[in-house]
Amino acid sequence: DGNFTKADVMPAEPPASFVGQSSFVDFDGDGYQDHLLPVCLDKSCQSSAIYLAKPGSEKCRNVFERQSSLSKRETDGEGVVGRVRRKPDSL
Repeated sequence: DGNFTKADVMPAEPPASFVGQSSFVDFDGDGYQDHLLPVCLDKSCQSSAIYLAKPGSEKCRNVFERQSSLSKRETDGEGVVGRVRRKPDSL
């Protein structure tokens, strides 16, 4: 009908002291918008996280939790994690 409707229910309180700006993007290319939310976990923001909420999921996932276990360019089923390639110094 052209109206924005949010049918999923997420936790009311994020586990954070300060919440950043939300981003709504189809990060994994499945055709559905995902919700990315950066947060500070303490008042001085020395500890931070980025949470990902996917449509149909009742939990937010910290995108950095599994990154250390992935060493090659591969996907974890919820997003792509890979190495950043450097440009050559000369051609």
